[in-house]
Amino acid sequence: MAGEQQPSTSTTYFEVTNLASLEKYLSKGQVVEIEVKLGLFAGQYKSRVGIMGDKYLSMSVPSIAGKHVHIWEKTVCHLNYMRSDGMYTFSARVVKSEIYPKPILYLSIPEKVEKIQRRRYVRVDGKMPVRMRLFKEDTSYEDQPEPFFDATTVNVSAGGLRLDSPKHKLELGDVYEFEFALDNYKYQNILGEIVRAAEMKNPQGNLLTYPDGTTMYNYGINFIQIHRVQKEKIISYVFKCEREMIAKR
Repeated sequence: MAGEQQPSTSTTYFEVTNLASLEKYLSKGQVVEIEVKLGLFAGQYKSRVGIMGDKYLSMSVPSIAGKHVHIWEKTVCHLNYMRSDGMYTFSARVVKSEIYPKPILYLSIPEKVEKIQRRRYVRVDGKMPVRMRLFKEDTSYEDQPEPFFDATTVNVSAGGLRLDSPKHKLELGDVYEFEFALDNYKYQNILGEIVRAAEMKNPQGNLLTYPDGTTMYNYGINFIQIHRVQKEKIISYVFKCEREMIAKR
């Protein structure tokens, strides 16, 4: 949208010469977004890093609607992922895609890794109902076993949420699926990682608790999977709110 200021970015490149140099910026178990920009498999897919070898990386084969997507050999993939110090990305080619005994995608070792440091996304305060559930990353969206429960936002940005405590204790590093609505647009299939947890206190410094004595927490969530269109809609919403606040002054 014209007039909107996007978060500024700076990019740093790291050369990958061997497995040890790659392990500085990528680790086993890392949740990644595999993006294919051209061809039959064009799209964005969620996966997770498996074994890291000297000649290849193994990934869980992504799935859509419960069906595995076996991307063809030699397809160029762009892998994007978040770490605590920023966003990382690199390109690699598919070496092979196995079905048995386990569905595994093998990718070539990248020549370099890019680190994209973003300034914090602009946030807008406001309470908004959110449905969320613990996300099992080896299970498709349709087969997730955990039920949704309700929470309330403190603020929202294109980069994540801050939540008032639900009556569920959330653990740092866990990944949750989120559903919510802004301006009559429903956001679904968004994944976020719990990156901060703080006990809630009143102005006097006393801990806040529920009537049953359960401690109330405030959580920070970073989105690790959100569709580009959804992110752009949140950015538009945030700036719309800012314009409205300025108009009231």
